Amino acid sequence: MLDSDLSTVLQQDLKQLSQMLGSSPASTARLLPGERRTVAVLFLDLQGFTSMSEAIDHEIVHRITTGVMQALSRIVEGHGGYVDKFEGDRIMALFGAERAHENDCIRAVSCGLRMLSAIGELSGVLASQGVDLGARVGISYGNVTVAPDPSGHVTATGDEVNVASRMESGSDTNTIRVTERVHAECGNLFGWEDLGEVEIRGKSEPLRAFRPLGPGALQVERWERAAALGRSPLVGRDREIAYVRAIVEQQEASSPRNRRGGAEHLVFEIDGEGGIGKSRLAHELIQSLSGTDDSVAGPLVLRGRARSFAQPPFWLWASLLRRLIGTSTGEGAEAGADLMSRWLERALRECPDREAGNFLRDSKQHLHMLLSEDDTWRGAPERDPEAAHRGIIIALRDMVRALAAGGRRIILLLDDLHWADAPSLEALEFLCDNCDTPLALLIFLVHRPHGSLAWSPSDHVGYARSERMVLRGIDEVSGSGLIGH
Repeated sequence: MLDSDLSTVLQQDLKQLSQMLGSSPASTARLLPGERRTVAVLFLDLQGFTSMSEAIDHEIVHRITTGVMQALSRIVEGHGGYVDKFEGDRIMALFGAERAHENDCIRAVSCGLRMLSAIGELSGVLASQGVDLGARVGISYGNVTVAPDPSGHVTATGDEVNVASRMESGSDTNTIRVTERVHAECGNLFGWEDLGEVEIRGKSEPLRAFRPLGPGALQVERWERAAALGRSPLVGRDREIAYVRAIVEQQEASSPRNRRGGAEHLVFEIDGEGGIGKSRLAHELIQSLSGTDDSVAGPLVLRGRARSFAQPPFWLWASLLRRLIGTSTGEGAEAGADLMSRWLERALRECPDREAGNFLRDSKQHLHMLLSEDDTWRGAPERDPEAAHRGIIIALRDMVRALAAGGRRIILLLDDLHWADAPSLEALEFLCDNCDTPLALLIFLVHRPHGSLAWSPSDHVGYARSERMVLRGIDEVSGSGLIGH
């Protein structure tokens, strides 16, 4: 019999698994009967509930089962998919059926990995009762027919649904098996094991399958590509560069302060369609501004980037922190923690402001939490997710304040902000209003015009001056020059 204390712990963990993502389900589009769509199909089959039923009271088993399914459904929704159906201990989820994204395969694989991680966390609690909970996942990608069934429920039918089901049934426990097309769509965003050709019931020919192993070598960052283009002159953006330089020089001359005595920060929004040159312009602006700074040390550029597929809370800032300390996604928690500790020791030695250094030292544990590659925030000093959430936001503020101590200019480049998670945007808002530094922070927000960017310049009057540049296509003369280069 499962005792009441363990039951309580399980319910708390399930609640956290369900709430951590903090994402809303994708909105439902109106579908036409028999509409064909290209969709990623995911099947997950839970294993271990039979043995759990033998070891634990059936009423508690029902509560746990319901909680697990709710938590897994929340993870699916947080990754932009929706649960098509439950079949006992099995879940079928669709990505791209309600609303197509440019990355539905990436969302599906990321979701599968997160679901296995969540089940692993729960299994750790149940292990004390002799219950071994696990799951198998299969994913395919292709054309299906998406339409309401007679009851009005939106469902998918077609060969890809059957392929995903067979991929799941043939995978090993606690692993994911995907089709070759899913592998091709995701590329190097994940590490892979090539499983070779596998027999699929109902298929005359075997299909090649792959197993995602976790985060892989990420695609080259946009600003790194922009830096690599540095030998090619930037054309058609002289006016934007002159505009930003003039505002920075004006701000340096007047040195406006906020009511607490800290510098009033400068925020530049760079708004434009994909591929129009936002990241290249940001790179050129930073290069241009590096020579205008008269601080004791040269400017420190902190780069963070949101990603287009599902991301845990504060991913934008986690990417900034990883880049700052010299680690990357997929290197492992131990390696990241070691680099983080060494970076903190160096930063504390170099910080000339004792008070700022003390705040940074107190933020150590919360900064370590940002290196976690899921959204569980292992090692949090608080079990309350809201307290951990607040602690991370304050830690980010304290980190920037310590780096800026002694009059060093800090430039923040936050790219693809239209994809940023809500906690990352909340941290940005807090930083603008509560980070007092000798020199103003220069913050570049790079984003596309569409999306739900929760940034309101009017909310930060007196603490941050905000300027917005909407990039348009270059003129014919500049275009000719670009083609010539």
